[in-house]
Formats: sequence, structure tokens, C-alpha cells
Amino acid sequence: MVSSRSDRRPSAEIVDEWRKTIVRVLVDGVEVPPRTLATSLSSVLHIVSAWNPYASAVSQHENDRASTSLLEEIRSRGIHFFPAYGHGYSSQYEEHGWCVVGMERAEAQALGREFAQIAIYEASSEGLLIVWCDDETTEVSLEH
Repeated sequence: MVSSRSDRRPSAEIVDEWRKTIVRVLVDGVEVPPRTLATSLSSVLHIVSAWNPYASAVSQHENDRASTSLLEEIRSRGIHFFPAYGHGYSSQYEEHGWCVVGMERAEAQALGREFAQIAIYEASSEGLLIVWCDDETTEVSLEH
């Protein structure tokens, strides 16, 4: 039996942790909140990771390899990008990814799906959202 994408939705507890994640973008070595960068660039940004496919923990080596593949894909599309990461509000866990500039939401969702992600972050001058990578457009506003 093949599971649908909606079957891959994480538990309410995981979504709650994602909502508390502190996301930062590195611009010339300086940590910048995504909303600040989106406002500065007058653009919508998407933060995409390739770590832990479908929210299942894998080795650091597998995460690094997937992240490198994601970076190669972003570069091949000629998209402007910045390194990005998120870390838990109450934990030491940190996950790395890439902040892409000027990509349409549907394209960013497709990129997330290509790298087995359940969700991506979307930043604009209005704030930061969690956007599901499936065909639905369910969004969850972050608490900060």
C-alpha cells in the first residue's frame, strides 16, 4: 500500500517544536532573521533543508550528503541563495539548509519534495511560515 503525502504529516508535538524553531540566515558571516532579510531584499524567501527525510533521523554523513546534493540543485537552477539553519528553542539540535531568494512557493515546495521534506519555511516582510510540501497550502505561523 502506498501512503499519501498527508500520511507523512508529523505529530502535533513535532509541529509545535517546528513552530518554536529559531531560523537564521547567514549573510556575509552574520546571522540575520529571515524576515529581516526578506524585508531588506523586498522578496519572499524559502528555507529548504535536505536533512532527515520525512522527519526521520539519519546519520550526519547522510545529512551532509543530502545537503550537498540540494546545494548542487540550487546552483544548477541559477538561484541566489544563502546558508541557513534552524535550532530548537529548548534544545541544542541544529539543522542546516539553504535560503533561496525569489523562488515561487510551488517551486520551493517541489524542491522540498524532491529532497523528501515534509515542510519548508517561507519568509516575507509579514513573517515566517511553515509551508507543507504536499499539494496543499496549509501554513502555520511561527510564534516568534
